[in-house]
Amino acid sequence: MVLRIIGGVADAIAMPALLTITSSLGTDQPGKSFGILRSSQGLSFAVAPALGSVFSLISLRTPFIVDGILSLAAAVVAMKLIEDRGKIKSEHRLRLLHGLRSVFSNKQIYLYFIMGISGLFAFSIFYSFVPTKSQIIGLKAWQIGLILSTGAVIHSFVSYVIGNLSDRYGRRLFVILSQVTIVAAGIGLIFSGGFATLLLFYGLFCVGETITYLLSFVYASDSFDKKYIGISMAVFDSIMDLSLFIGPLLAISIYRYAGEFAPIFIIAVIPAVFAFFAMAAWLPRKVKQTN
Repeated sequence: MVLRIIGGVADAIAMPALLTITSSLGTDQPGKSFGILRSSQGLSFAVAPALGSVFSLISLRTPFIVDGILSLAAAVVAMKLIEDRGKIKSEHRLRLLHGLRSVFSNKQIYLYFIMGISGLFAFSIFYSFVPTKSQIIGLKAWQIGLILSTGAVIHSFVSYVIGNLSDRYGRRLFVILSQVTIVAAGIGLIFSGGFATLLLFYGLFCVGETITYLLSFVYASDSFDKKYIGISMAVFDSIMDLSLFIGPLLAISIYRYAGEFAPIFIIAVIPAVFAFFAMAAWLPRKVKQTN
């Protein structure tokens, strides 16, 4: 457990910087830039478990050794390719406070929080309880793995496609439709009783979740003050990730009390219902960038 926490901390340290770099590189096409980032993450979720299972046939230590080698290689590449454009100044603490104030004083940011959480909160529950339901109804291990892997592939594909399309045709309609998709998929998962239906509705959910999660970062990146983009992206990502803790914890508590999946899946999509009305009412049709 300690080692797993260390791995999570390492990822948490790197992600804000990676988001900041993506934001700075994608000023002209933010949808495409964030789409490539999220697409690569989805692809890793689809490919890496399969590779890990192959390496585990050699020994249970081998996947961790390979992971360490890849992490070391990534660190070397990052040091070679990523350049610091400025030195840390003595007033960095003051800039931190200004950055936090810049984030939370922008009322539009709260709308983008709702947008991202509506997908990530449901994902944190479905990613745990769809396999649980699959196991209870008697699906085999390869079927459960295929459901999750298909979701990861969908995440990768949709991130890249929607990222590009949102730059060309706008984002508002994609966001609103994604909430409808999440709710419809959640209802479908309640009544799914076999491999085909679970695969269908979990895949449908991944389409909706991917769109709203991706575009929440695109919207937020556009609206952040570029002077504080690093701390702004870090705060935004941290609040998004709280859903990954709160969602499963709430779902486990409900399951212990009710002993059924329906209440869990209903709870999972409630943020998306709220987000649908919030996006339809308040999401701007045009995005104004803050320089």
